[in-house]
Amino acid sequence: MSKIVCIISSKSGVGRTTTTLNLGAAISKQGNKVLLVDMCWEANMTLHFNIDSSTNTADLLTKRSRFEDIVTTVKDGLDILPSGGSEMFNALELISNGKNREHVLNYALKAHARCYDYILINTSPILNLLADNALYAADYYMIVQQPEVYAYKSMDRLNKYIKFISSETGLKNGGVVITRFNEKQCSNLHRHIYEVVRDDPSNKIFSTTIRTNIEVVEAATCNLSVIDYAPASTGAKDYMQLGLEVLDRFK
Repeated sequence: MSKIVCIISSKSGVGRTTTTLNLGAAISKQGNKVLLVDMCWEANMTLHFNIDSSTNTADLLTKRSRFEDIVTTVKDGLDILPSGGSEMFNALELISNGKNREHVLNYALKAHARCYDYILINTSPILNLLADNALYAADYYMIVQQPEVYAYKSMDRLNKYIKFISSETGLKNGGVVITRFNEKQCSNLHRHIYEVVRDDPSNKIFSTTIRTNIEVVEAATCNLSVIDYAPASTGAKDYMQLGLEVLDRFK
């Protein structure tokens, strides 16, 4: 049975999309079939892999196109449903008045979930009906968190939002992953925030921390995950380790 994971944050720029695509690559490296679902209007995951988005998740949500016509292979073991970019807002408007509007993505994925071991859904930091659909479709959620002030302050609002949905669906807390962490250069404040998040057992923080690494950024210029671009880099090692931790936690 496939595991569906919504990867979410309540602030942009914390490495949510980067984590989703590299985690997907890491899990697929372990012999799993992985589907990435780009539900973010920024479409950065779709752009990262240079995927044709002429048919996309907006078409899937509004039933203009079938799953089979949208899904695209990134590499062996890794597929993607590309984002529609600004079309996502049109889809949001069209489904907002429909019946069971929070379950549109869930219904669209249900018939195809058995084809994958893991489905990772990338959301935007805007907590709207698109985020609702991602969470209602998921078995688990993972919060991507950068150890800085504004990202930390937004966590409480995000947790309250998720708690409401979890009470209706049984959505499970998959944990918090810390990204863009530089232990040598971070300030005392950033270190303190990291420790506060780490020491709260309700966060279920992953032991793997994603360190700042230039190869993670460079990989996008080649339309590759950092694991394929620079397998010996700290970025690749961190995401491979996170992938193993996720597989162990969600088994």
